[in-house]
Amino acid sequence: MPEPDVATPGIVPHLSSTPGAVHRPGPEPGEHTATVLGKLLGLTDERIADLHQAGTIATGPRAG
Repeated sequence: MPEPDVATPGIVPHLSSTPGAVHRPGPEPGEHTATVLGKLLGLTDERIADLHQAGTIATGPRAG
């Protein structure tokens, strides 16, 4: 599946021998929240679900 075209600011700094490139868009807000809280900080899936239900965290792109 091809990546969508995304407008992004220019690559800084401009290097002549190793020019930068954007290969894909950045993550959506909340896209990696569950992974960070679970795998890196050790929270259980139940605790992450509780935080999401309470509105404390987002675990995926916003609707709308």
